[in-house]
Amino acid sequence: MLKENPIYELSNNLSILLDNAPKGFSKEKIQAIINRLSAPLQVMIMGEFSVGKSTFINALLKQEVAITSPIPTTAVITKFSYGSKDKIIVHFLDGTQKEYAVNEFNKLTVENDGRYQEMHAKIKYVERQLPNELLKTYNFIDSPGRNAIVEKHEEVTRNFVENADAMLWLFSIDQMGGQTEKEVLQSFSKRLKPIAIVN
Repeated sequence: MLKENPIYELSNNLSILLDNAPKGFSKEKIQAIINRLSAPLQVMIMGEFSVGKSTFINALLKQEVAITSPIPTTAVITKFSYGSKDKIIVHFLDGTQKEYAVNEFNKLTVENDGRYQEMHAKIKYVERQLPNELLKTYNFIDSPGRNAIVEKHEEVTRNFVENADAMLWLFSIDQMGGQTEKEVLQSFSKRLKPIAIVN
């Protein structure tokens, strides 16, 4: 039952505090916490390039939405969230947003389409909203391969990682536990212990 959920109870108590906050108390911070508690869990999918992150997301959602290929494909961070219809929203680094047709999803997110490389450099992340019940509870964030992230997207990726509720790190059975992977995994916050998945 919803009212027995401890997160619901905490969120409700914070709402009461927000309504009765003493003078000088930061209502914006309380509201931000309430919004975060009521939002779906943010699950970051990470790993080296071509370990099957996009394939894994497709399996979770039980539909082919993320592009898969034996060569590196994901050019920008892609967030899968719930929506009443299939919709693409591009969030740009300058803070603006723009909706695109669903048939443009591949061009907006695929690395090997040279015509869109200049545009990729301006994108913070691409959000694909889908009427998928799982996305009411979880948002899945597909990132470019850790060793394929361009410098302009490193900060964006780091911010997504810092705000993630959970992280799934995919390993390839062919090349597990390399030195670079170990270094990256050790660099994450202690609160965010990745769940390892071997593909």
